Amino acid sequence: MKTTPSHSASNPQHSVSNRAKMSFRSGLLAIIACLLGATAVHADDTFATAIAIQPGEVSGAISPVNDVDYFKFTLTSPQMVTIAAKASAVGTVLPDMLIRLYNSGENQIVTGGTGQTQSITQFLQTGIYFVSAETWTTTGPYKLVLKTQSSATPMAKVTLGNLDVPNDWETYKFTVGSPGRVVLQVRKPRISTPAINLTMIVRDEAGNSTSSTGSAANFDDFLNPGIYFVTITSEYSGDFSLKLTTPDNAVAISDGITHVDIDVPLDHDYYRFVVPGNTQRTIRIVISGSVYIRPTLQNEFGQSPTRFDPSQNHDREITLEPGIYFLMLYGYYEYGTGSYGNYTLALSGIIPTFPEISVQEPKGRDLVDGKSKFSFGSSIIGKGKGITKTFVIRNTGTGTLVGIKVASLGKNAADFKIKTQPASSLAAGKQTTFKVTFKPKAKGRKSASLRIASNDADENPFDISLTGKGSKK
Repeated sequence: MKTTPSHSASNPQHSVSNRAKMSFRSGLLAIIACLLGATAVHADDTFATAIAIQPGEVSGAISPVNDVDYFKFTLTSPQMVTIAAKASAVGTVLPDMLIRLYNSGENQIVTGGTGQTQSITQFLQTGIYFVSAETWTTTGPYKLVLKTQSSATPMAKVTLGNLDVPNDWETYKFTVGSPGRVVLQVRKPRISTPAINLTMIVRDEAGNSTSSTGSAANFDDFLNPGIYFVTITSEYSGDFSLKLTTPDNAVAISDGITHVDIDVPLDHDYYRFVVPGNTQRTIRIVISGSVYIRPTLQNEFGQSPTRFDPSQNHDREITLEPGIYFLMLYGYYEYGTGSYGNYTLALSGIIPTFPEISVQEPKGRDLVDGKSKFSFGSSIIGKGKGITKTFVIRNTGTGTLVGIKVASLGKNAADFKIKTQPASSLAAGKQTTFKVTFKPKAKGRKSASLRIASNDADENPFDISLTGKGSKK
């Protein structure tokens, strides 16, 4: 029987031809590797031989035409992932490059665009994923960028960044500890050329996003406590600077005069103050100096109790409810262009300084010392873990609340157990929590008194009546 040697190793002519092709390709890749440097990595051509990558950059090269490179990465938790192709350090981005994302079953999930949009952003579950990179007609080196939430760089109040080539990508993260207004601003040099044109996307942990584009790609929104992620990209290369303002890094102020400087055009300063007590208070805010200032005032829920008119002198008396407030001052010119210079902020009406306790359950509903009655409802005797409620203690005063301790007193105190104690000291404007568990030992109605000790001037101790019912089923 005659056999066909077209794909057999016994066919010397085919073997020589195949070795020549492999030698040519190896030589070409070696030349590209020299151009890229000793750290260059070339991906293999199948899913089975895909190169494992970590968050960061990996170098590759398309050669010959129609070459396909495969990579793989692993996620240990659900998160947003960004994959982008960009120019190598020695070349320009390949105009017809296409990247694809696959799951562990090698099924395609999504395709990235070509040209300046060679990127994929996707919220992915835990598992193994593959990425392919290919072109139709061009060859040459490139870099593949993998950014994940796990590898995001923590942001400082001012973060300096760099996009070293067009279509580069940077990912950052920041934490919001207290609800309030958050501003993420691209800062520009005072005299030099404007910052590069950026695209900024801010996402929460679930992947929900808000986009901002343009030469002043700024984010300004009310955010609840949590971890947030910022993605920065641009079709240009260059340096940039980001200023992060959150309720947590706002400057605490009280009665007195603050001398400040708006150091770059369209910059801003962020302040926090507390209106103490249980009744309304009239606060006076006076702003003067050599810079045009546009103030905005919000409470901790993002509501504005007053509106400042930019055309008027900023000398305002405002009647405010007790609580935490945030004052933001922007530097601007009358016709909207940037302004910088010195200014003076004078605040009065808050002193005397003293701590003030506020107790809530649930959060947002204030309880009244000596008058509030809190019911745990009915709990089955001897079954389950009982009923646990979380109480919030807030310091709405201007002094530090100290000596905080919670106890359960009265006839059925043993049925109302203090599961966790609050912090013993609380700065102005801060809050802490404690938990109480109702687990009755016998049938019938139960009652006790919840007593909260502190250095509050007129609510020490703070007493709340507790009730509950023990039942057999």
